[in-house]
Amino acid sequence: MSLVPAPAAGHGTSAFGNIRVTQVPGGDRWLLLPTGTQGNRQLLLALSINDEERNVINMPSRDIQVRITGNVNVQQFIAGIIRRQGYFLAILVQSRGRAAIACGNKCATTANPRFQGCFRIPTFQGGACAECVWQSHGARCTHRGRNVDSSDDPDEGGDDSDSSDNGGGGPGPSNYRKPRADPGEERTSGYKTARTMKGYHIGGSAAQPMVVDEQE
Repeated sequence: MSLVPAPAAGHGTSAFGNIRVTQVPGGDRWLLLPTGTQGNRQLLLALSINDEERNVINMPSRDIQVRITGNVNVQQFIAGIIRRQGYFLAILVQSRGRAAIACGNKCATTANPRFQGCFRIPTFQGGACAECVWQSHGARCTHRGRNVDSSDDPDEGGDDSDSSDNGGGGPGPSNYRKPRADPGEERTSGYKTARTMKGYHIGGSAAQPMVVDEQE
């Protein structure tokens, strides 16, 4: 798989839809990903590798913001989400999960969090939050194994009590599975990515956007 210049496209468009980058004091940037669009859902489905991921992708979703740190440009950042297992899974959790209190592992201790707010899916990645999944620390997330959390969806009401979440025996069994690829490795083979992603513009300026092309 290679990233090559493509013909000019609409400003701010990418494989994930109409993205927007906001600069914040200190130099960090926040990338808005419109994960609720039909085109975005089709992209995520093309990248999915099992039914569990596809079921999550088909859940209702929200637009999310992701912090871009360092000198990484938007093209490289989006390519990382497409290629890296942990990043991809974290995007699914953050965009489709339910709000929770900041987990005691990464959300509460990271000065510059990757996401805005702590979100988790109790039945996906063992219930680990997106921040921990992004950093491949899902197995250590303090939300791991909690099928119900009294902190989840605080405005929805209902009885969220559960002995495993309130000191009554500890968290239950977890379905967390460590991402198959290391953070620096590709999530999928170049062949599969090129076959399913050929022609997708993954970001960049209107004058020189980038697309995924077939591997030569």
